[in-house]
Amino acid sequence: MPTHTLPSRASHDAQNLTHITDMGMIFVQSQRGVSHSPQEYTSPSDCARGANVLLQTLLRLDQHYACGTEPSRSAAQVLQ
Repeated sequence: MPTHTLPSRASHDAQNLTHITDMGMIFVQSQRGVSHSPQEYTSPSDCARGANVLLQTLLRLDQHYACGTEPSRSAAQVLQ
């Protein structure tokens, strides 16, 4: 699945966690690019793909921290 870096200037709740830990967001495709609207629609298959990205991310982070890898590496570095 292709990935893209997508900087967001939106004020998401996740920004409140940045003083505690690294954070990231997973964006999934919405039909016609409509977002934050009653007309927003994301197909079940795209939702499943986003959920799989989350699962794989959690599994990689779990493996990283379970192995006692140096704590100075950020989660973003682990996921690269």
